[in-house]
Amino acid sequence: MKRIIKTALPVFIGLTQAGCASAEPAGDQTPAQTPILEAMDFFVGFCWDGVFSDGQSTDRHCLAPMNKGHFVRDRHFVDGARGPYGGETVFGWNADKDRIDYVYFDTSGGRSEGSFVAVENGFAAPDEVYALPDGRSMTISSAWVVTGPDSWEQRTLDVSADTPKTLWTIAYTRAPLGTVEGLD
Repeated sequence: MKRIIKTALPVFIGLTQAGCASAEPAGDQTPAQTPILEAMDFFVGFCWDGVFSDGQSTDRHCLAPMNKGHFVRDRHFVDGARGPYGGETVFGWNADKDRIDYVYFDTSGGRSEGSFVAVENGFAAPDEVYALPDGRSMTISSAWVVTGPDSWEQRTLDVSADTPKTLWTIAYTRAPLGTVEGLD
């Protein structure tokens, strides 16, 4: 398992060695002892302030370890033309499949599940099924792409139809761990 993480995520390891702070140890667990924290080290322990590519909305993600570092909690809130709305994601390591699985709940009552697989410079979530509160659903594909030592980009497509449609692109920059206005 460590071999997969180390070969699939060299960018994260390099960025961490370049001075990124890591999550606080929880009990007798250190970040290097839990696969999820090792895999998501670049993102965890920080908030990330994002701007949608149209400049009309913002998104704030704050990622922190939970349950002694065996899971990661991500709370986010969108404001502006696309908001207000927010949600929470819980990420966990799936040892059987050597990947990260997650479940997401949002403030509109929507829910989705998916998996993160390591790709060059980040993660891909290829087939997330988002269930709307009215019973409809859509399949989306996302990527979290590290773009610099303190930045990343989320690219999300609707892949429900024959021709994928861009839903959003958001550029994030690192901020200190804090609260998520609108959820807190």
